[in-house]
Amino acid sequence: MDSSFEELSAVTLGAEPNRMIELVGRIAAAGEQLALAGASHRDSRAWDLSDPLNVHSSVSVRALSEIAGYYMISAAHGIVNATARLFALEHRSRTAFSSANKGRSSNDGFPPFGGQPSHWLPFNQNSINLVASATSHHSTASDLVAVMQELLDDPRWSALAERRNIDFHRWRPQSIEGGVSPSSPWAALADGYGVLAVYGSNIYVPEPANQLQEELAAAMQALTGAMSRWLGHYPGAKEQVMTFVLASRNGVDL
Repeated sequence: MDSSFEELSAVTLGAEPNRMIELVGRIAAAGEQLALAGASHRDSRAWDLSDPLNVHSSVSVRALSEIAGYYMISAAHGIVNATARLFALEHRSRTAFSSANKGRSSNDGFPPFGGQPSHWLPFNQNSINLVASATSHHSTASDLVAVMQELLDDPRWSALAERRNIDFHRWRPQSIEGGVSPSSPWAALADGYGVLAVYGSNIYVPEPANQLQEELAAAMQALTGAMSRWLGHYPGAKEQVMTFVLASRNGVDL
C-alpha cells in the first residue's frame, strides 16, 4: 500500500507512471536480500556448531555460506540500481543515463520494469561512475555515490567479491578432504625438467569453515552499514529529485 501512495504522489508531481513503484520495490527487494543473507549465514553457523569436528557438515556449511555471499552481492546490485532509478525519475538525469552507453547497449534511461540486461546495473566501478556523471547536477547525489564507493573500496567487501569471482567463474576449491587442489603439483627443475609430486593419498585439505564464515560476517557488516547510510540520505535525495520533476512539469529547467 505504501508503494501505491508513493507512486500516486510521484505521478501527481509529474513523474512517469511506474517509476516510483519500481523504485520502492527494488529498495524493498534489497532489504529482503540482506535478510536472506543473514538467514543463510545463521544456518551456516548452526550446521557448524552442531558438528564441531566438521565431519559431516562441511559441504552444507560451505553451501550456505556461499549463498549468503551471493545474496549480499545481489543486495549491492540493488543499491546501485535503486540509486540510478531514483535520479532517472527526472528527465535530465534520464537523458544523461540514456546517452552514456559509449558503444554498449543503451540503458534507455532505465525504463520501468525493463527486461533488457542493459536496463540493470551491476555493482562495480563503471556503474558508480555512470551514476556520478549522470547526476552531477544534483547536490544530493554525491552522498549516495559516496556510500556506494566506500562499500566498493572496503577491503571486507573486496574479499567477498574476489571469493565469488573465484568460486563462481574460475575454480571453486572443494569442501572436503581428498579434493583436487587448485594449485599445481609440479615443481620446476633446471634445464626445463619438472617433478610431479604424487602421494599415496590425496593431501588436499580445504580451508576451515569458520574462515569463510568470518569473512562473510565482515562483508555483511560492511554492507549493512552502507545500506543504512544510503537509507539515511534517501529522503533528502528523493525530495530534490521530485523538485526537479515538478519544475519540469511546469516548464522550468533547474
